[in-house]
Amino acid sequence: GAAGALALSKQKKDDKPVEVTLEFAPRELATPTLATIAARVEFSGPLVAPQTATVRAKAGGTLLTLTVAEGARVKAGQVLATIDGTEMATRLAERAALVESARASLAQAERTHANNQRVADQQFISPTALDSSRSALDTARAQERAARAQMDTVRAVSRDMRVLAPIAGIVAKRHAVAGEKVAAEQNIVTIVDLSTLELAGTVGTHEVSQLA
Repeated sequence: GAAGALALSKQKKDDKPVEVTLEFAPRELATPTLATIAARVEFSGPLVAPQTATVRAKAGGTLLTLTVAEGARVKAGQVLATIDGTEMATRLAERAALVESARASLAQAERTHANNQRVADQQFISPTALDSSRSALDTARAQERAARAQMDTVRAVSRDMRVLAPIAGIVAKRHAVAGEKVAAEQNIVTIVDLSTLELAGTVGTHEVSQLA
């Protein structure tokens, strides 16, 4: 019994731990690389067309024709509608009458001032009266110029009662129909250019520096 115990102890003392080598399979290996992690900012908002034009009537009148429908593609300068020019013709006649009245008042003021100048030279009226007639003459001249300018403006508008497309694009909305009476500066159609769109959204203030 004592000899058997000694042999067991010696066997345990001589035993050494077995070293195990670990090996990785090819699919378990990865080669590290240096890369930049892209920052990602997410937000949402509506798409808007920065090139949008609302076409208005140059003058009031009856909308005789409106040749485009919503969704139609139009070119810059294309005729979209025509307006009856009868009302403009009446306004032009009124402006012409105002011009004639202003010219008559100017002629009268010129005659009055010329007479006052002659009698002032003979010292029959005071300098104050002469200054008053000169002021009246200047006022008459200004009124005549204003009347002519107003008539020229009405004449320029009355020459072309067509409604033209200012930009190329798509008719997004019609604000009137043919046969309707429209006023000056009233909306007729809205045109949008969808070739360029912008996204309008909101991001946090801490993310603004990440945007470019």
